[in-house]
This record gives sequence, structure tokens and C-alpha cells, in this order.
Amino acid sequence: MPIEPTMTLPAITADPTSVITVHLPDDHLPERRYIVETLLGERLGLPLAFVVDGLPDYRLRLASGAELVVRDHFFSRLEKDRGPTDRDLPRRIPHWPFDYAPERDLLILYGETGVSLGQRQIVLRADLFGGAFFMLSRWEEHLPGERDEHGRFPAASSVALRQGFLHRPVVDEYVELLWTMLVHLGYAAPRRDTAFCWELTCDVDQLQLWPRRRRVARTSLSVLRHTRSARAFLYTAARGAATFVLDHPDPYDSFDRLMDLAESVGVRAQFFFMAGGSTRLDAGYNLTSRTLPRAIAAINRRGHLLGFHPSYVTYNQPERWAAEFRRFQEFAPNHLRRGRQHALRFEVPTTWCIWDDHEMEFDLSLGYPEHEGFRCGTCHAFPVFDLGMRRRLQLRELPLLAMDRSFVTYQQLTPEQVRKRLDELVATVRKYRGRFVLLWHNSSFFVPPWPALEPVLVDLLTGR
Repeated sequence: MPIEPTMTLPAITADPTSVITVHLPDDHLPERRYIVETLLGERLGLPLAFVVDGLPDYRLRLASGAELVVRDHFFSRLEKDRGPTDRDLPRRIPHWPFDYAPERDLLILYGETGVSLGQRQIVLRADLFGGAFFMLSRWEEHLPGERDEHGRFPAASSVALRQGFLHRPVVDEYVELLWTMLVHLGYAAPRRDTAFCWELTCDVDQLQLWPRRRRVARTSLSVLRHTRSARAFLYTAARGAATFVLDHPDPYDSFDRLMDLAESVGVRAQFFFMAGGSTRLDAGYNLTSRTLPRAIAAINRRGHLLGFHPSYVTYNQPERWAAEFRRFQEFAPNHLRRGRQHALRFEVPTTWCIWDDHEMEFDLSLGYPEHEGFRCGTCHAFPVFDLGMRRRLQLRELPLLAMDRSFVTYQQLTPEQVRKRLDELVATVRKYRGRFVLLWHNSSFFVPPWPALEPVLVDLLTGR
């Protein structure tokens, strides 16, 4: 029973001899088709034709007749059309030494070790498609369980952190292994390739450190209380005096600094602004502020990008999200249809569906606030799958890999430790030619201990 693929990106070639015929079992078809199209069609740009023949496993057949068989262990264990349960979580993830794997060992979320490697047929016992679907769909986040004080799924509850592979983009590893297997079988058409790039993003939670003079004393005393440092107290007070007496910029007015850094690596910075919020954790500015139009004008003038930063409660409240988005459109008409949820509050699939319903193109929320790494198992953008409705959305996720506050607020690392972590992460993203999504707040350049991290950011971006 042939079915037609629905690929967002065009195949890289129209040569009929390059078409890969994908034979699928006859259950969980929306899920199976989505993950095959995402890994082979989206990422590699390979032309696909689908056949549902009811046979077990994934069978990728080349025009020459050679065949790659990937054993099915994930969907075959599920009752037909049911949702996630904790019985589906991988319990033990072996690291199988395998020379064809890009890391020389293969992380097997589902399936078994072992391969039958011939010239005309390869049978891989590890279920690469099932493992990739588990990571990209955020299957584990659909389950009831522990949430932090902000209602967020914590890194400590994730399979990736508990099993020790949050630092590895396992989905990207699977893509490279699939490509290597196809080439071994004689596949000669070109693949879609990518290049490493920076995605320097800024969540504008506050526009000004001290909108009024009296805030200088309050902030200085707060710094003294938290740091117990007379030097930090005097530094803060002196900066406040410079702002109001010498007309120096407010310490949080670091937009030009971030744009300078972005331009030094040939990219445009992305600034995500808020347009509402009613909790103490929401914006310290409003839309009538004189500072806001100046900031947006400067960003537009230099050709950088504006995006949306919905408030604390909006992640599962579509009406509040929509009201703020309408206000955002009024003061930022030239915005991109992308952004990030405030405080990284996210509920799968509810938040994705809200963004998709408003025709947003990219969400950049899915990183862990307390830990850097690959929450979705990838450093590439991918189309979102709604497990509730069992359909692929138009929205794409571009996962957050690291943010400033993870290192200082949550992990309390030294600048040297931060730089080491980031260098390792950058090296991995470069290897897989991905997009390094970094969140650096405009408020992170001043209040102690933030000044110590500014050289880390500068050196990281400039490659020093």
C-alpha cells in the first residue's frame, strides 16, 4: 500500500535512482513516518517513498536492491495507539563499541547490540528510529512525575542525565550512523549538509537595573547582603552614581555589546521581548517605557532580530499567550515569528501547540535551566510532533543548549569551569555541524558575580 511522503524541505536530488523506498509496519504510522522523514528527509535531504507492507522492522531499500534493516523495538512494544507510560522508559542503555558509530560507541536506547554487515544487506539490531522519536517527541515529559517549583520538567528526572548522556546529541549520532550504513551499501547521491553557526539569543527580562535613583541604594545593599563584599557594594554604588550623575547607560543596557559580539562572529543577535506578565517573576518594564522604543530602534537600525518572550503563566494558558502576542506585535511589527518562553516554563505538548496555533516558526525554549546539554538529543532544528493529536506540527524546535544562569545560579561554577564546559559543548556542536543556541541575558553583564563571566563569553565567541 504506497503512501506519499509529506516533506517540508525538498529532496536534494530528483534522480529516481537515488530514491530510498521505506517499508514500514502497519501500526503507529504517523509516528513512524514522522521520524523517518525527520532523520532522512529533513536532515539528510534524501528522497523517500513509503510503502506499508505489514512486515516487521524498518526496511530502507535502495534502487540497487541493497537494503538497510533497522530492527523495531520501540513501537512494537506499545499497545496500538496508546499514549506514553513509564513502562516505555529505557531502563538500561548499553554503550556498544561499534566502529561505524561517529563516537565509536553506540548508545542504544531501544534494541540490542549487534549487527549483520554484508555488501547487499545490513541488519542493525539497535532501534535508531525509536530512540530518536523518544528524544524528539519528549516522550518522557508527557508522563506525570516530578516537576520543579516552577512546574518544569527537571534535568535530574531525564533519562539523558540519569543515564549519563545529556552531553551527547544522540539523535545526531543516529543520523550520521544511518548515513554511513547507506553509503556502505552503495548509496551515492549527495546528502544535505549543514555548517556550524552561533544562535546568540537574549531574553530581555528587565530593561533597567535602576529605573529610579532610589533603586541604586536598594540594589547596592542587596549586593552587599548577598556577596558580603565591600568591593562589590562600592562598585555597584559607583555604577549607579555614574548612571544618574554622569548620564552613563544603565548597566542592563547591554544591547550594543551583545550586537557587537554577534557581529564579531558574523551572525545577528536575537532579542526576545516581553509584552505582559502579572507575577513578580515577570518583566521589570512596560510597553510605555521610554527605554523600550530606543532599544528596539537600535536593534532594528543595526539589522539584528526581535522575537517574542511570553510571560511566566502563558506556557499553558493560550488566551494569555495570545493577548500578549497581540500587544507584542503592536510595538514590534518587524519581529520574527520565533522566541522563547519566560523562565523556560514548558508543558509538552501544550506549549508547542499554542505556538503552532499562532503560526510561529521556531520555539527556542527546550533547554534545561539547571544544566547545559542536549535536552532533545540534537543541536539541529526539527519539526515538532504532537503526541496527543498524533500529528506533525508546522512549528520547529531549535533547542537551547546553554544559558548564563545555569552556570552561576544553579551550578555555581567558576569562570574557568564555565569555559571548560562551554568549550566541550562547542566542540561537539561543531563536529555535528549544528546550531549552538546560547542564551545570555542583557542583565548578565553587571551585577556580581556576572562581570567575571563576560570575558568567558567574549573569548568563547571570538575563539580565543
